[in-house]
Amino acid sequence: MGETTEYALPIVIAREGKWYVASCPLLDVATQGRSEDEVKRNITALIK
Repeated sequence: MGETTEYALPIVIAREGKWYVASCPLLDVATQGRSEDEVKRNITALIK
């Protein structure tokens, strides 16, 4: 099997009205969710 390398990336989470928005400035990606837990799952899936 191949070797796995993990990286720590900065994630910014903010609340905008009813939504939570998470972004990773280094990768220039963003996502939203209805709760903080949902947005954390969404940004993790997006980065993977």
